[in-house]
Amino acid sequence: MLLSAEDNRQIMVTDVANSKLNQLYQYLVDEEDARVCKDIPEQACHYVPLNFFAFIIANALTKLGDELSNPKTVLAWLFSVVQAPVALVGLLVPIRESGSMLPQLLIAAYVRRLAVRKWVWVGGSILQCVAVLGMGLVAFTLHGAAAGWSIIALLVLFSLARGLCSVAHKDVLGKAIPKTRRGRLTGYASSVAGLLALGVGVFLTSQGDAADSFYGILLAAAGLLWLLAAAVFALVQEQPGATEGGGNALREAVHSLDLLRTDSDFRRFVIVRSLLLCSALSAPYYVILASERGVADISTLGWFVVANG
Repeated sequence: MLLSAEDNRQIMVTDVANSKLNQLYQYLVDEEDARVCKDIPEQACHYVPLNFFAFIIANALTKLGDELSNPKTVLAWLFSVVQAPVALVGLLVPIRESGSMLPQLLIAAYVRRLAVRKWVWVGGSILQCVAVLGMGLVAFTLHGAAAGWSIIALLVLFSLARGLCSVAHKDVLGKAIPKTRRGRLTGYASSVAGLLALGVGVFLTSQGDAADSFYGILLAAAGLLWLLAAAVFALVQEQPGATEGGGNALREAVHSLDLLRTDSDFRRFVIVRSLLLCSALSAPYYVILASERGVADISTLGWFVVANG
């Protein structure tokens, strides 16, 4: 079948784009080992450069979104602005962390029944977008206990969606990116997100007093980052994988509890890590304290974002 001139032009543009992408990938990873693709499906090797950059961009966008809606800084500050009950502040970090970790034990087995799992990540990212946009709407419209409980409810939705993304991300990464390149990918994504978050924090430090609507705009921008990340992650070329052989994560976790009784070193490690949770749980109260001590302008929040990023 003969191709039209327009079709030929599109093919040439695609080939040039792929060539540039491959060159940039080679430069970043310094690829020399011809066997680097031995631990992923053979069909996936051709798409490694595209997948590499799709992962970097999507991860950087979500990490930046995390900074702009961080419960330790931005959400704690928002609680002070909307005059939500201080008692609810203590729920922010536990819901954000455990709310995304614990459900993974229940949903992991179901996600692994899917041959292609990137759409689970895309769906989870869209749900996170909806949750954060909802928080932005709360900043525009509600005050007091209604605002506080609304943010808590939306944070529960956000955390559950985050759990979906976490389960799917590991599986898709394992099928799309060679093992020797995953650490570098994570490093690039974290570096890009850190620089962007630092830039946002510095920008906020230059601002003075701000209306409640400013915080709504900030959260709306964070929500849109997750929507953009979903669009980018949809470009990942994932090869269908096995749908059997995965164990029940919840059952395995329950069985593993016996290690706390039989392994003394592991038990001490868990106790120490549990005690260190005080640093994460207390962080929002520093923000609330700063806000209520007469330094409630947006520039102070900017310094918290810089310190956290």
